[in-house]
Amino acid sequence: MDEQQLSNAVTRYATIRKRLVEYDSSHKDVVEKLVKNSVAARKLKANGIWQILWPLPFYSGVRATCARRRENAARNGGWFDDYRHFVNGANDPQHDWHVTTEGQYRVAIGQWARDFCGSEGKCADVGIRTSARVIQRICRLADVIAACEEESDDINQSFLYKLSKGDPSTPEAFQIAKDKLAPAIGNITALHALMDLGFQTVKPDKWLCRLAVQWSWIEGYNSADLEQNRRNGHQALTEACQKIASAAAGTFPSANPIRELDYYVANYGMNMGNLEGDHAGQPRHAECRVTAGE
Repeated sequence: MDEQQLSNAVTRYATIRKRLVEYDSSHKDVVEKLVKNSVAARKLKANGIWQILWPLPFYSGVRATCARRRENAARNGGWFDDYRHFVNGANDPQHDWHVTTEGQYRVAIGQWARDFCGSEGKCADVGIRTSARVIQRICRLADVIAACEEESDDINQSFLYKLSKGDPSTPEAFQIAKDKLAPAIGNITALHALMDLGFQTVKPDKWLCRLAVQWSWIEGYNSADLEQNRRNGHQALTEACQKIASAAAGTFPSANPIRELDYYVANYGMNMGNLEGDHAGQPRHAECRVTAGE
């Protein structure tokens, strides 16, 4: 990305931020909370990190509006207040949160999982297999948190250090943390988690990937390369977003510029885009289109 391309990218980014906040002023409040949490995460202990991470599996492969409804239902139940409620739930058939699936059928389910996923449960409207998979991932996440806690005798150590064995700003710490989280909750959800914990990365959301390609923020890749991390697509996407976020920091001061960029671009796509043919990612309404010169 040369200087002119970077300047155009920053202009476009500034425009979509403005449009989104005009479209719905609550976006600004959401971003402020995300950035605040990502900074605070550096000092949090295990259960504080749990409160940031456990909702994320609800958003995997599901529309955000549906995921928020499921997350709110879970919060109202009070079941997710402590990660220790879920530890070993993925492995112990007698555990209250244990769920075993075979294809689209449940073959075993604990009492609390039944209350949550069953026909009268909090997630009944999204289907047994989907809700069961969420519970399985949440149990595995709890196991990761418990294992990291057991690895260190220093109770005053922040959980992020226990997870990553180093400074979250370094590539080495990022890779260690990703290798621990990805097997538990999936690769893309793990990247979402690390982004929310303050690691300098982006989530390869389909909207971010498609718009980054369409707007020429990244060249030599298609959106599938970025979403599936083919040919180191995720690294290239993150580096491009870091450049733009850093260049825009003078206009939009932030403790976590790349987290803000990820949010605004993805939500621009979700709120105003369509996915038809060669126009994938174009806004639904002509008046919402954003050009680099605007």
